[in-house]
Amino acid sequence: SPVTRSPVGEGGDIDGAVVANVQLHAPQAADSWDQLAKVYSGAMAEFQSRLRGLLATMRFYLPNPLALEILLRPVKGRLVEAYTALHRDLTASLERLSTAHGLPQLPFTPTTPEGLLQLIEQLEQAPQQPPTIASPSPTLPRPTPS
Repeated sequence: SPVTRSPVGEGGDIDGAVVANVQLHAPQAADSWDQLAKVYSGAMAEFQSRLRGLLATMRFYLPNPLALEILLRPVKGRLVEAYTALHRDLTASLERLSTAHGLPQLPFTPTTPEGLLQLIEQLEQAPQQPPTIASPSPTLPRPTPS
């Protein structure tokens, strides 16, 4: 039976909320597997996009690659740790659901934690791109010279 949790999940982590959402909206037919795979793919694409933005901003303020690496090390560890729990729960849910629907194999395979770490490291090694800075809003008053 589905588990209902708060939007942020237990302990304030978003990964618990994602797993609960997957369980809550479990596919009732084979067509829904495609939808679930699209949601997962969209979430991973959003993660990559946000990580690229974070790295670009950090590179802007920390041009020394060694400083960037030192500051990113605990962030990467935490991301992989949280994703490992998410991957474990998502894979178990997918296995239970595929068994319940009589499917011979999982309809899609989530990225492994090792694959996520490899992705993070590839993004970290990508060429530098300056962060995009939004132009000032025309509705904000501009300072007047004194």
